[in-house]
Amino acid sequence: MKKLVSCLAVIFLMSLATVVFAAAPESQKPALKVGDTVYVCGCGSSCPCKSMSMKPAKCTCNKEMVPSKVLRIEGDNAIFKVKGEEETFPMTGKYVCGCGAGCDCNYVSQSPGKCACGKELVPAK
Repeated sequence: MKKLVSCLAVIFLMSLATVVFAAAPESQKPALKVGDTVYVCGCGSSCPCKSMSMKPAKCTCNKEMVPSKVLRIEGDNAIFKVKGEEETFPMTGKYVCGCGAGCDCNYVSQSPGKCACGKELVPAK
């Protein structure tokens, strides 16, 4: 009987751990390719937020994002033409949308704030 209870307890704890880790936000990396239109922060290269989303949204610096096409991909960075100048945006952010796996905005940012869905961004793993 003790073995059965111990086995059930282990199974329960493993199931609980699986759910917790599955629910934790991962470092989202949008699957971008050259020519894709993405919404990016239009504040210029000096802006630290480097926010990027697949949906229209506001940057974490509270300005409207601008649509831009991916010019090229270099490692973990995407290069866009924003207001006539090339800008590099990291495809992995320090903060990601907190909506979970079903979210399709793929909002990433280097600064905390809200994502395109209106939810708070959470620190990436």
